[in-house]
Amino acid sequence: MPPEPVDSLDRLNPSEVLAFARGLLAEIMELRSTHQDLRRDFAELKIEHQAVKDELARLKKLPPRPPIKPSGMEKATSGAKPEGKSGQPDASKQGRGPWLERLKITATVVVPAQAPLGSRRKGYEEIVIQDLSLKATATLYRRERWQTPEGETVVAALDPAIVGGFGPNLHREVL
Repeated sequence: MPPEPVDSLDRLNPSEVLAFARGLLAEIMELRSTHQDLRRDFAELKIEHQAVKDELARLKKLPPRPPIKPSGMEKATSGAKPEGKSGQPDASKQGRGPWLERLKITATVVVPAQAPLGSRRKGYEEIVIQDLSLKATATLYRRERWQTPEGETVVAALDPAIVGGFGPNLHREVL
């Protein structure tokens, strides 16, 4: 029996609110029990329905249902290594060399350094940043390096959004 409808809990005293909550909990427990019974009945009906369909197909002399094999998706999501036909791990999936060689550099950006007067240019310090936009890009940042008259090395700073070799867009997508 559902509790009496109320237009506002503010108008009830604490004991009435408690009684109302107890009534709601009792109704929820009753609904859960009914739901479990209905699920069990539905599962039984599905099995019975399939048996009737199989019997009808047998009487009509139709071919039996084909056996349904697992899709293989369970292996793909379990973290198991892919196997070839021989049962060994697939050779095409391992030992492809350094990942940096497979990247296609789509842009090169020269980042100037703020070096004091009298510094000597010492070339560039290169870092490859991977980023993701509507298409995958790999940008080579050529950061200027200078050596000050005091012997210190000054390297151009990168955009603070670039973290760990990945651009801000890819970093945002991963998060």
